[in-house]
Amino acid sequence: GRQRRLGDAEQHVAVGRRLLARVRGFLVFLQHFRALDLLAGDERRITRLFDLHAAQLFLHDHAGEGDLLFDQLLKKHVAPGAASSKVRLAYAQFLTGQDKLVEAEKVARESVQLAGDDADARKDAQLALAALLAQRWSKTMRADATKPSADEAYSEAESMLKEMIAAAPDDYDAHLQLAILYKAAQKPQDELELCESRLKRGLVRRGVEGTRNRVNAFRLMIYASEACVAQAITALQAGDTEGQQKALARA
Repeated sequence: GRQRRLGDAEQHVAVGRRLLARVRGFLVFLQHFRALDLLAGDERRITRLFDLHAAQLFLHDHAGEGDLLFDQLLKKHVAPGAASSKVRLAYAQFLTGQDKLVEAEKVARESVQLAGDDADARKDAQLALAALLAQRWSKTMRADATKPSADEAYSEAESMLKEMIAAAPDDYDAHLQLAILYKAAQKPQDELELCESRLKRGLVRRGVEGTRNRVNAFRLMIYASEACVAQAITALQAGDTEGQQKALARA
């Protein structure tokens, strides 16, 4: 019976993740285009560059053209502000698509520095930098020689996301990214507490933002449920029947 309940909980989580897959991909795509919302003279060229259907072909076959385009944009936008930050954020994403993570992280840091007083530009740049730090952590954590670098990247990403949450506790993006980081680090208790802390704050239920908030709340519920299932599995392996049942009920 306990194994069946555990299987039902895992199936519930899997169904939820499938329902979110298309919506999540669309939201990520919209975030990319928000980052590319540049000055009128450049917007069409950048939009074509990252066209949904042509992006992969472009990155593999015409990366040189992208480098030339971004070189022009980087020289044009040098003053602190949203435009300079967004150009560098777009370039960091372009470099990430080519697996040039070291260069992408450097450009993302420039994007954060140049955001200035523009809160939205700064937020987007910080989220991108935190994601790149998480990628570096993931790539370097397995080898003893690179573990110090991995620990440094993890700590910086975690601290940055926590600071963003402290500054804007109702915002979902940093909560979601930190939940993903905790999941990857196999810290289900931290992941669960983080998700529940945001869910308890409630959400705006009207308009486009309300729809996006409901999707993000559902994502946090999925991460929280996964964390509970992970805790149930750990309890089962330890022979802790009571702990397993509590974790499944919480899931």
